[in-house]
Amino acid sequence: LLDADMAAIDGFRLVLADLAATITANWQGTIDQSDPEFLHDLRIAVRSTRTVLANAKQVLPAARLAPIRSEFAWLADLTSTPRDLDVYLLEWSNYTGPLGREVTPMLEPVRDLLERRRADSHIELERGLRSKRATTLMRTWQAWLVETPISDALPRRADRPLGRLIAKRIAGAHDTLLEHG
Repeated sequence: LLDADMAAIDGFRLVLADLAATITANWQGTIDQSDPEFLHDLRIAVRSTRTVLANAKQVLPAARLAPIRSEFAWLADLTSTPRDLDVYLLEWSNYTGPLGREVTPMLEPVRDLLERRRADSHIELERGLRSKRATTLMRTWQAWLVETPISDALPRRADRPLGRLIAKRIAGAHDTLLEHG
């Protein structure tokens, strides 16, 4: 559980470990294509991981942060096209229905093209998720998240109380919103 008084690094690691568990829980279902929601949930967890990592510059060790951000960017790119094509096909009738009964049948070649591209993108996604790069990424990342003690040099805000750090970030985001709003 997160606690406002815990060290920021510990809070970030807990959140990232939870996201890693979500990625892992949806990994095989994504490969198997048993339900499009597996890919959706995996993609959301990857994107959330990237967001947390982007906000962890002064909390997580730089030696770990730069390479892992690059790897999660690769994983996000890998999931992007298959998920987009899943959504297009899942929502096809909502997209084409308002066009009328005369137009919809004329769009079948487009639907066929989307289905072929979706199949190809899922093959590429499966290869990527089964690759040594992907399995190494998740294995080493999850090991680091539970590793104790941290052997890397810690940034200056790593030991600050999580609650103070997050409150300061929220206040900064609020100020930015008001300034640019």
